Amino acid sequence: MTVRREEFADRNLVMIRKRMLRALQHPDELEALAGVEVIELPRNDPELLEANLQMAVNIARRMSTDGDRVPILLMPEVEDTVFS
Repeated sequence: MTVRREEFADRNLVMIRKRMLRALQHPDELEALAGVEVIELPRNDPELLEANLQMAVNIARRMSTDGDRVPILLMPEVEDTVFS
């Protein structure tokens, strides 16, 4: 994996972590995502936004040729979650 891909992976993991912390507070939201390909869209990272949108396009193209189709859901990055 290139440094650039590692950076994108690390930045995506930050968003995924926030999504999982939110899911602990709202488990019904997580259940709704079953069987869906979720792509996180960062709010303040144009470079990662572009990379993730390109990833969504690549997934859609792959699904159109291999017949394995699931919905792709583009989700805006959740705000930081604080437990009360």
